Amino acid sequence: MNSKHFLILSMFCLALNAKTFLEFGDICEGKCKNDPKEVELVQKILNIGSDKKIKITKKYDKATKEAIIAFQKEHNIPATGYVGELTKVALETKFKYYKSMAEDKVAKMGTPKFLTQSFKPIRAKESTSKEKTTKVSKKEKIDSRKFDFVDKKLAVKEKVAAAQPLKLSKKEIEKIKKRELRRLNKKIAAKRLKLKRKKSKDYEIASVTPLKSKMERRRGKSSSFEEFKKYTDLKKSYKVFKDYKLLRKANGKNTIVKINVRNQRVNLIVDGKVALSSPCTTGAKRKFEPNTKIYRDKRTPLGTFRVLEKIADKRSTIFGEIIVDGKVVYRGDRRKYKGPPGKFVGHPLTNWVRLTSGGIGLHASKYVKRYPASNGCIRLPYDVSKIIFAKVSKGTKVMVVNEKE
Repeated sequence: MNSKHFLILSMFCLALNAKTFLEFGDICEGKCKNDPKEVELVQKILNIGSDKKIKITKKYDKATKEAIIAFQKEHNIPATGYVGELTKVALETKFKYYKSMAEDKVAKMGTPKFLTQSFKPIRAKESTSKEKTTKVSKKEKIDSRKFDFVDKKLAVKEKVAAAQPLKLSKKEIEKIKKRELRRLNKKIAAKRLKLKRKKSKDYEIASVTPLKSKMERRRGKSSSFEEFKKYTDLKKSYKVFKDYKLLRKANGKNTIVKINVRNQRVNLIVDGKVALSSPCTTGAKRKFEPNTKIYRDKRTPLGTFRVLEKIADKRSTIFGEIIVDGKVVYRGDRRKYKGPPGKFVGHPLTNWVRLTSGGIGLHASKYVKRYPASNGCIRLPYDVSKIIFAKVSKGTKVMVVNEKE
């Protein structure tokens, strides 16, 4: 018997004992659970008809990966070395082709004794379990469209799966965190249900409240402003507290804006309760002007004010840039400019809420720091400025204070 014939016959033996490639698990480095039997059959299939033979190690090694990549290139599959759905289909077609060849060879040569002895009991078992096979075949119907070589979705799946062992991106890490938080929420909900069924109210209060606070701290949220203050350093933290129920009730008439210069924080108070607390930046004690090279007092004035105007897209009429012949010549207060005449472009003051006629107000800025640094205005984060702009109206009370919270 020729060596090629023997290889085909041995392949035929494995084919009858093995399951189809479409039932295999994915084979790759890292996260895949590589079954040694499945890897062995893949290695033997790759060896048939190829010039470069690989050792059958039953492991996903470098040689196996290179052989899979070469196989994928032949069949116009993304050459990632990852045995996904497309590669399984290609292996299945090659498997069926050589299986049919092996059947023809066996029919021509006559079945040897060792083949008849090993295969008779297997065929007998298959014949006895016809009912089982029919049931399974009904459940496990495979749509031919799913395993089409031209299907782009499968190619994308293989690329994504091949990239899994690499470092995760920030978005993927956030998704994993969200899943874990959902799982923790479910556990907490289950514990609360058990506690509600118990008669003892003291036990319920003692166990539910710390459970709630732990979860809220993990998520960066708090049920009340008092709880938020316990776990947050108001002077240093950039965290924002929001009470959505109170914010829905805010209409401009029942709201007060309170700016604390000491903590560099702005609070939106609705019906006497804090609905929003955010970091802000007020006027600096000594602000250096690069053009005049003079330090000036730019502190935000303390006192009680009323909202004079609201403009969503406002530009400063005092602070900005002066452009001469297409070049920026001056940045800062236009009143102190003494150069040649040019075009003045004011700095953007998005979600502008005016407090004084002298140009003091609240507006959005990307330069929100934890110390006084502005020219007198109150800088707010963009998201916070949107909320305050929407929830206040002309005449809303604004308090600028310097006190401990």
